Amino acid sequence: MLSCRHSLGTGRLELRLVEPQAAVAPTNEPVQLSEMERQALAARKLPEEDGVPLESPWHRLQINLLDECIHSLWSHRTNFFVGGNMFLYFSPDQDKTADYKGPDLFVVREVNIQRWRGYWATWEEDDKLPDLVVELLSESTRREDLGRKKQLYEERLQIPEYVCFGLDPADQASPVELYAWRLAEGRGYEAIVPDERGWVWSETLGAWLGVWAGVYGGVDNRWLRVYDRAGRLVPTFAEAERQRAEAERQRAEAERQRAEAERQRAEMERQRAEAAEQHAEAERQRAEAAEQRAEAERLRLEQIKARLRALGVDLDL
Repeated sequence: MLSCRHSLGTGRLELRLVEPQAAVAPTNEPVQLSEMERQALAARKLPEEDGVPLESPWHRLQINLLDECIHSLWSHRTNFFVGGNMFLYFSPDQDKTADYKGPDLFVVREVNIQRWRGYWATWEEDDKLPDLVVELLSESTRREDLGRKKQLYEERLQIPEYVCFGLDPADQASPVELYAWRLAEGRGYEAIVPDERGWVWSETLGAWLGVWAGVYGGVDNRWLRVYDRAGRLVPTFAEAERQRAEAERQRAEAERQRAEAERQRAEMERQRAEAAEQHAEAERQRAEAAEQRAEAERLRLEQIKARLRALGVDLDL
């Protein structure tokens, strides 16, 4: 089994082979039910929780984060379901033996998103099983997640993709474990090899799964996040709203700057027109002054001529 380990303390990404823990054969498997059996099961009140808390607040936030990001990724779709810490029923015997399967997160495609569900029972869902299961590793679940559950998802339920993600949420320098498998026809699970970023590609999601360090739910830690095909982080709804608000702020600022530039252009045009008007007025005054000088010169010459005539000077000679 090929795995990816990344430590923020060393900044190194390591690929290593990990031998999974010895598997224990599961006791349940999907069964084919008659219509009468389906109706009887539909009338039965199935447990929706077992009262067992999650390993830590980080686990609850991580489940919520993946749930939110998948809904954000597929915000244009209405034909999928994401279950978080929800019982997965695939055999009537599970209720009798209290052998409940509750993946940390699972995704089912081509189902009605509007239907309310307190659990997932295959006989209520046209025998559909998840297309993707994600388990969050911890000291108390690691052996089960990499052993019996992996075998159950691979051999009995044939879940197309299985992802395991784990870290010590109390230690920011602890290594990160990210394992992923894809079901290959006739060969069982094959490891999904991480790329150079340590991300794994999910065909179910049509997106990448990779580690992200930041704040979610008020907690600064490392998280498994969804990245789109181009490698862009798929935002949570709060992040998308902040991005929308920032884009709107930038649009408003660009509009303000455009309006200011237009105002300055209009002011420059006004000043240019005013300067042209002042120039024209000065030119008019210059022409008028020239005309007045010419008239004054004409009158002066007339006066000279008049005095000369008075002295008997014949100006016509």
